[in-house]
Amino acid sequence: MTSSTTPNAAAFRRLSWGVFLVAFPLGILAFVLPIYGRELGASAVEVGAFFSAFSIVPVAVRPFLGRALDRWGRRPFLLLGLGGYVAAMGLFVFADSVLLLTVARFIQGLGQAFLWLSAYTIVADLAAAHTCPEPHTAPAEHRGCGAGGCWVAAGATSARSTRRSIAARSSGRRPASERCSRSAKRG
Repeated sequence: MTSSTTPNAAAFRRLSWGVFLVAFPLGILAFVLPIYGRELGASAVEVGAFFSAFSIVPVAVRPFLGRALDRWGRRPFLLLGLGGYVAAMGLFVFADSVLLLTVARFIQGLGQAFLWLSAYTIVADLAAAHTCPEPHTAPAEHRGCGAGGCWVAAGATSARSTRRSIAARSSGRRPASERCSRSAKRG
């Protein structure tokens, strides 16, 4: 290993460790949050608002954040993102109302926008230093469109299957997912 790749490998390892420490509790929280919210008296709509507050903030912040990353660097925003996660986790610990849970998710969404976009940009910067000099097939400003398109397609597919399930239940039929799972259990 040459000395020019060693700092990048060390930076990537540090970044990976930090992202793991953030992502692990996030996965657990997605499972526990609806249960905890219901214990605090949250309705189904309010539980949905927990997840909406987390998801809407990055969509609103990311277009402006990209330019800020280029202007002021990646590290300050990475640290702000980690700080947002820490603040959100602190609010979760002391949350005794549905409003505080929603505010914590909002702050966590802000931390997510800052952390993940900064981390992706740092990884792209590290990878750019070690790629071959061939030009990419798409301009730099359009390279993320494919990944975004995948999420849009996944959401549309999920909405379609949910709509079919609701229509089946309202007409008195079992949804296809239940029919398939029961027939698989018999075999």
